[in-house]
This record gives sequence, structure tokens and C-alpha cells, in this order.
Amino acid sequence: MNNLNEILESIELLKREMRNEYEKLGNDLEKETDKIIAEINKRTDKGLSSIKVKFKAVSADEVVKARLSAQHTQAEAAALVGFTTRAWRSWEAGDRVMRRSVLNQYLDLTLSARHSENAVKRGSAKEAGQE
Repeated sequence: MNNLNEILESIELLKREMRNEYEKLGNDLEKETDKIIAEINKRTDKGLSSIKVKFKAVSADEVVKARLSAQHTQAEAAALVGFTTRAWRSWEAGDRVMRRSVLNQYLDLTLSARHSENAVKRGSAKEAGQE
């Protein structure tokens, strides 16, 4: 029984040491991140205001609004950016977080598709008016 208590005490000691090391690493990482942000702010006109948007998490509402405004089904939207319908569903449900780059790609693709459709419609309207 004595050996068991010693083992448990050793485990608790190791846990405390690991927590301390983990906290120290976290603090070091935070300090380094602050240094990098300060350096970026010095070197750019806008500082991090434009960069922060890039890293901001995409909300489930943003995903839903983007898809509905493009009038796509979940399957169509997912296929457009190369993901499964299941992945898209989980982004909309908030079970997973979509990367900002994926949303930006989707928005770019839907925007360029709308511009193409409008150009075709304008071209057809001009042809119909000239004939």
C-alpha cells in the first residue's frame, strides 16, 4: 500500500510539473505572438486590421447566409469548393468551423458565376433587341 501511495504522489508531482511547463510554453508563445504583431504594425500602414479578418472564425450563420444568397443547395455549395455535403452541413450546424479561406473561395466562385450569368443575360438582351 505504501508503494502505491508513493506512485500516486509521483504521478501527481509529474502532473504539476507538466502543467507548469505547459503554462510556461503558452506564455512564451503569447509573448512571441505579441512581438510579431508589434513588428507587423510597425511595418504596415494598416497594421493588423486587415490581417485579423483573415483569421476570424467563420460563424455558422455566415455559411448559411452565403449559400442562401447564392441560391445553392448544400450539396451544390459543397461541390463548388471541393468538400462533401456532410462537411457543409456540419459547418452550417456549427459542429465544425469552416476556414475563412474556404468561405472566401466560395464567395469568389459564386460572385464570378453571377457576373458571368449577368454578362450572358446582357448579351442575349442586346442580340434580341438588334434582331
